[in-house]
Amino acid sequence: MKRALLAALGVCTVVLVAASVSMATHDYAGTAEDVAVIVKGDAGAGPGGNVACPSNTIVGPKIDPGGNYSDTNLTVSNYDGQTFDWAFTGVGIHAVDMAVVIVKGGPASAVYTYDYASAELDDSDSGLAAPTNPHNGKDYGISHIQFCYDPKGGGDN
Repeated sequence: MKRALLAALGVCTVVLVAASVSMATHDYAGTAEDVAVIVKGDAGAGPGGNVACPSNTIVGPKIDPGGNYSDTNLTVSNYDGQTFDWAFTGVGIHAVDMAVVIVKGGPASAVYTYDYASAELDDSDSGLAAPTNPHNGKDYGISHIQFCYDPKGGGDN
């Protein structure tokens, strides 16, 4: 039963990410194709509005709490609690493509989806933020950031 429930949640997450054009409500001017805001209680959202990487992606680093970060594949910079930038390293550019970046804040997650015919457009992005708080019109502070990769030259997110 538990496995069936987890599988169903994974499918719902993939469906929500794929349908993110109609759900995009965050004011974002970066290079992600779509931004979905998934709120606590939505299908695919775990406790507190947490969202997992789609099942067809490679789970990358989770930065919890949010902050500047660097590893072999990825660098997160200019983190100020509200926004951040990310870029693949020289190794990362040749190893993986970005599929999804999940930015958790408040009771919701902003899911930034990357799926380009031109691979260069998913090598970096800037100004990513958590969802907007509908009560005051300001972005929630960033709780954590989750990166989800596609294999280099493949993937469908």
